[in-house]
This record gives sequence, structure tokens and C-alpha cells, in this order.
Amino acid sequence: MTPPPTFEFDAVIVGGTPGGIMAGIAVARAGRRAVILERTAYIGGLPANGLGATDIATRGATGGLFLDFVRRIKAHYSRTYGPDSQQVIDCSDGYRFEPHVAEMVLSNMIAAPVQP
Repeated sequence: MTPPPTFEFDAVIVGGTPGGIMAGIAVARAGRRAVILERTAYIGGLPANGLGATDIATRGATGGLFLDFVRRIKAHYSRTYGPDSQQVIDCSDGYRFEPHVAEMVLSNMIAAPVQP
């Protein structure tokens, strides 16, 4: 009987929420190996499951991976509908989004964690 494969990680993250995903990306960008454990078939937590707006009043206070996330949201709407479209206006610089767009962006960030 063949023994089961073994895996080694520098970080084990429990939960595929935005916080868990960003932690995994930060680990990968630091040149380390991470695994994210999610008990459901879905990643992205609330933004990917219905919460389509952030409640940050002072946008200048945000940065890092979150800013990367909102920039990617806005870029998606701009590419899909055009830079002057109503969808780009409605996304409010990426701070408002449809759940499937948040899930897609988070999935893309997981797939290429070293590419900002």
C-alpha cells in the first residue's frame, strides 16, 4: 500500500474569507508556501456571497492588498463595459461590486499571488 502524500507549508490558514485569502497571498509574496483550508465549496466570504459594498469612509486610509483588490474590481468593470460606462461609475472606484466579480477577483489573486 502506498503511503498518502505529504505536504509542507509555512502557513496553514483556516478560512477562505478575504482575510484568509489576503494572509495566504502575503505569505506567498514573501516567498513562502501557504495553504488555505475552506470548509465550503466557496471562497471569498461575505464579499463573494452578497455583501457588495465596503463601508470604508476614509478611502485614503486603505492600502496594500485591499487596495489591490478594489483596483482589480474597477479594472474588471472598465475592461468589461468601458472606462466611461455606468458600471464603472456605479462601482465607486472598486468599492462596490457584484458578488461574482469579487469571487472572480479573489480567485485571480489566489491563482497569481506574486503578481500585484
